[in-house]
Amino acid sequence: IIRSKGNGTILMNIDTKGKFNMYGTYEIFAGDYLFTMRNLINKKFFIEPGSKLTWTGNPLEATANITAKYKIKTALSPLMLLVNDSNTIYKQRIPIECKIALTDKILNPTIAFSVDLKDADEKAKEIFNNLSEDDKNIQFMSLLVLSSFMYKPTGQDQATSASSTGMEMLTSQ
Repeated sequence: IIRSKGNGTILMNIDTKGKFNMYGTYEIFAGDYLFTMRNLINKKFFIEPGSKLTWTGNPLEATANITAKYKIKTALSPLMLLVNDSNTIYKQRIPIECKIALTDKILNPTIAFSVDLKDADEKAKEIFNNLSEDDKNIQFMSLLVLSSFMYKPTGQDQATSASSTGMEMLTSQ
């Protein structure tokens, strides 16, 4: 669900046969996107100003270029345990932004997830950036569901393995 405030110039045409077309761009300056998944996650993301919807004919085939973010505060310690760094500085909670980018057709968008660690130190950013795309998506979902990064060691115990497998299933959805 997207709710927004914005402006743009939109041309709407209805011909004598009743065919309806729209042309133009609507630029969003404020709004929100309710991200829902299987009744497990319901998070309100705030749309970044400058996001757009563009019509080039069929009103149902609008093209989206929307970025929305969800802010949380969490510790980096589970992430840093991946490289055996248990420095107490990583137990402090810092602001993290989970971002969703919606592109292509609005009724069937391409969705990309990302995590912005702008307040983290360079070491933590490097650790996160070196994760595989699948692992980054798992961390994204963990941040939404648990408000925390997930420690996923290579020799997992059963509890960690089960929660990790559950998170992997969620991200594939």
